[in-house]
Amino acid sequence: MKKSSRTLALIMAILMVAGCTVLTCSASDETYKLSVYGDSIAACYGLEDPLTGYPTLITQDKPYTLNNEAISGDETSDMLRLLQTSDATRKNIAESELLVISIGGNDLLGPLQRATTAELFDLMMNKENSALIKNALASASTNLATITKEIRSLNADCTIIFQTIYNPIYANETYKNYATLIDSFAPIFNSMFYTLAESDDKIFVADVFTAFDNYYKETGKFDIIQADGIHPSQAGHSLIADVILELMAELEAAGVLPVVPAEKPRYLVGDSDGSEKITISDATAIQKSLAGLITFSSEKQQLAADSDRSGNINVKDATEIQKFLAGLLTETAVNTYVEY
Repeated sequence: MKKSSRTLALIMAILMVAGCTVLTCSASDETYKLSVYGDSIAACYGLEDPLTGYPTLITQDKPYTLNNEAISGDETSDMLRLLQTSDATRKNIAESELLVISIGGNDLLGPLQRATTAELFDLMMNKENSALIKNALASASTNLATITKEIRSLNADCTIIFQTIYNPIYANETYKNYATLIDSFAPIFNSMFYTLAESDDKIFVADVFTAFDNYYKETGKFDIIQADGIHPSQAGHSLIADVILELMAELEAAGVLPVVPAEKPRYLVGDSDGSEKITISDATAIQKSLAGLITFSSEKQQLAADSDRSGNINVKDATEIQKFLAGLLTETAVNTYVEY
């Protein structure tokens, strides 16, 4: 659909406004689900491979499985409707430990598309104090508060992380003169998330706006934005992931978010040479050890050499391995892993 050049700049500028929300909910076991909802940013719009977007990046090496239900074009009212009417969505939220929600940008796009000349003039003159911004903010704030309330009704123990909006227009050669205008809008919309954080001790804010702004200033580059001048590029998604992961690390340290349990050390019974497989070399290593020709330098090797699990290393351990390799044993601990 074609738009007049008078409004196109502002519409493109506001497309980036996407307050992403991360919600973490309680679980009864050690398996956790991360569900994503919202608009085009969480949906990884424009990426060659959506699985390289930040929703996937923040789950790597974390105890989560990913369920991404973000829909490009959604507004806060769409998000709220989804929560209130979709049984599948309600079930996923109730079962999820972590919810990532990117929403808010299209709440400004709609009013801008319908804006009159007088409204646009008011916007240019009064910026964040214009009626257009105030009305959009009021509507989005109300919807976000209701969304949060709805989530609480489905899962009362959720930790919520709101991602602040970023300004992509510095990267857009055609419309970068509007970048300072967006800078005046962004803090106002970001205030929605900080206001919610002040009212709930389990709500936190990941400041993506500052991360993007610092990147522009420190590098002089805008490669974190796609060629459309709106959506984050692969590098942009990586930066968003870094911001969220940094906050997640703080919350993990505070015990708010689940932490990947440290993998317990283990050894392979009979693997006295440390090759992670059972061969005749293991029997030979035990024999050399008993003859004083070699020494098992690590606790892991010493434990593995006790093939018959007797508590001592002796010739029977070498024999146990030889019998295992010859297929003469019906019951043996050889070639099984044991934690220690």
